[in-house]
Amino acid sequence: MTKRRSSVLRARIVAGLLGFVLLSGGCGRPGSTGSKVVWSDSDGDVQGLANLPDRPTPDLHEVMVGSKNGELVAELNLENLRKRLDYVSADGKRYGASLVDILLDVDLDPATGGAPLSLWRADTRPTRFGYEFRIAVLAGFRRQTADGGSGRTVGDMSFDSANQVKIEPIITYQIWSLGAQRFGSKNIDLTEADSARLDTELAALDNDRVRLRIPYHYLGAKSGGRVRIAYLDVQESASTESSLSEDKTLPLE
Repeated sequence: MTKRRSSVLRARIVAGLLGFVLLSGGCGRPGSTGSKVVWSDSDGDVQGLANLPDRPTPDLHEVMVGSKNGELVAELNLENLRKRLDYVSADGKRYGASLVDILLDVDLDPATGGAPLSLWRADTRPTRFGYEFRIAVLAGFRRQTADGGSGRTVGDMSFDSANQVKIEPIITYQIWSLGAQRFGSKNIDLTEADSARLDTELAALDNDRVRLRIPYHYLGAKSGGRVRIAYLDVQESASTESSLSEDKTLPLE
């Protein structure tokens, strides 16, 4: 083997090892030891508000959902998410954002579950149906005021930044159960311990990348089963089925 070929081979081995390390850790993307499904989302399919033309709008590029060690592991790649969270309007307001709804059919039975309320038309149910859970992925802020008060603003909400002494951009998620009726959605309250994990372990923001971990037991799911998954690009449109991705089935490892 020539010296040049040996160098090329060593470089490829090092690159492969680095890729394995990056894909296998922490709240990171689904790794080689787990299963995953991937969607690509069209670029430039979002529109801002006419009364806030300079406010950045997050644009979804890719969604990955995997299963590993008793958890769903999701990663969203977006453009302009960090710009949205850094944006301050002329009147001093900062804005969160509702990003994506991840829809889960955990029993693979289209006769059970439902669909997000936003997709219903009066009492006519959507064509796509049978999801038991909606994971609402929300961007926002943890904040603290000069007098020691604190709070969170997430999703499509805003707040006056003038009297805040500490503002920290965050990602979080809410779990909603979906029923067969139009108003059959119900927010699932996590325990105090699980809520603390959500703030510190289960949702992470890295510039324009979002990483999530969703333990199976939040969903009543178990390793060895399968789950049908789709996502709704909320920034494109939360109210049209054309914004709902194709279904993919993921083994739970």
